[in-house]
Amino acid sequence: MDQNLAHALRHALNEANFNAAAMVEETVAAWKDPAPANATTMTRSKLRKFTKKKKAWAEAEMGHRYYHVVFISRTRQSSGIENTP
Repeated sequence: MDQNLAHALRHALNEANFNAAAMVEETVAAWKDPAPANATTMTRSKLRKFTKKKKAWAEAEMGHRYYHVVFISRTRQSSGIENTP
């Protein structure tokens, strides 16, 4: 390549609104759920072991279970709806 041509191209790229990130091919990283597939069917004691290890998915599952047992069943009792699983 001619040195003058290379200099002209470099100058044109610097002058223009050049976005180098747009020229790079984008890769999308898929998010993998850290929770095991059987997280919803685990026993409470097994989940408790994972919460002691500070696993966020286990803490969230324990929170969901607490919410459904305490709040949902209380609202059903106060409204007269049977607790059907």
